[in-house]
Amino acid sequence: EDFIPIAERCGLVQEIDDLVFEKVCSFIAKENLISYGIKTIEVNLSGNEAVDAHTHERLFRKMEKYHIPPNYINFEITDTSHITGDATFKENFTKMREQGFTFSMDDFGVGDSNILELLKFDYVLIKMDREFIWNCLDPENPEKLNVLKHTIDFMKKNGLHVLAEGVETLEQARILIDNGVEYLQGFYYSRPVPENDYIEFLNAQKGLVHKADGTAN
Repeated sequence: EDFIPIAERCGLVQEIDDLVFEKVCSFIAKENLISYGIKTIEVNLSGNEAVDAHTHERLFRKMEKYHIPPNYINFEITDTSHITGDATFKENFTKMREQGFTFSMDDFGVGDSNILELLKFDYVLIKMDREFIWNCLDPENPEKLNVLKHTIDFMKKNGLHVLAEGVETLEQARILIDNGVEYLQGFYYSRPVPENDYIEFLNAQKGLVHKADGTAN
């Protein structure tokens, strides 16, 4: 929340995206994450990088280097203000989708990540921003829950899968599940952890992870 917007303004976010993706691919290969039953890894891809004509080749080369199949990666598109109606993004999107990549819209409900934008591209998953979720679950304004219900219903009727960010309590999780949310993410499940701690976490979840039919993040 602090340094990424600064990196975007300074034109450094592509370097960060490339560094993160290299680390992710290396980690997947080193730890053989597929063996833990994890079916998908989600990686942020900024709007700046999505409209770069060389993005497709650059990302694909990294995956080939570590022998990772494209359908193992789902890209979360962030900062969609940079890709509205952009022909380069559509071309990248098409090429990557043909290779097996899939895409999510990140931070739905804030900024430019809105219903109009999600209808423009073939996303498979919509990640509802935590601020949007918290506002809809405000106990002092229970009528706001209707906004959440109608939004989820709209997405699912259009063939989209729905994830809620910012889940911090069991009560929030239950309300979201009862209203049709398929995937949950937040501190209730885990805070961000270093690589070694993540492997320990996966080992502790063995049996549960292999039965899960969802994504890892």
